Amino acid sequence: MAAASAPVAFLLPVGGLQEWDREGEPLHEPEALDAFLSEMRRAVPPSVAFTEVAAHINAPEFALKALEVFDRWVDEGIVERGRIA
Repeated sequence: MAAASAPVAFLLPVGGLQEWDREGEPLHEPEALDAFLSEMRRAVPPSVAFTEVAAHINAPEFALKALEVFDRWVDEGIVERGRIA
């Protein structure tokens, strides 16, 4: 990520990354998730736009945040606007 020549955004879903690790699921391990999140916070380079999202990766809130980044990049010309064929 640090060597990227274009803007990079890293969205960290603090509510979990797998369907089976959601709160209330049999394999949910809060301590393991916390360790992973801590390591990711440490590992993301300063040049990366880092955002923590208070949602599970499969939650609508996470998708909306990712779309906000995408839409902003389209508006800024970083991502080319799509064309209807």
